Amino acid sequence: MRYQQFLSFVVIGGSCTLIQYLILFGMTEFFGVSPVISSSIGYLLSATLNYLFNRRFTFDSERKHSDSVPRFFVISLFGLAINAAVLYLFQLVGSVHYLIAQIIATTVVLFWNFFANRAWTFNKKFI
Repeated sequence: MRYQQFLSFVVIGGSCTLIQYLILFGMTEFFGVSPVISSSIGYLLSATLNYLFNRRFTFDSERKHSDSVPRFFVISLFGLAINAAVLYLFQLVGSVHYLIAQIIATTVVLFWNFFANRAWTFNKKFI
């Protein structure tokens, strides 16, 4: 694994994750929306920025958007399912505070998203 590439993915993903967390916190605390729903909405909204920045800066991909966008969003939907499942298990079943549960979910999804996007979405061998 190229550590510089992973570091770029973490920095970009961290910025986009901040957006997700702000939506999670705001919708949960101010509007009483379930943390699983709030987090899922934040995840989906931040995914577009995540795609654009990672395509350009992390993976330096030349793949056409028409090829990479569907792949990225398939990976993202699996990541969304993992995020929601982990959040649900820790927060609702395990009684862990939703922000702690979200940090755990984010860590799990980080590795899924990086390796899946590196291998399938932006892999130069599949261009």
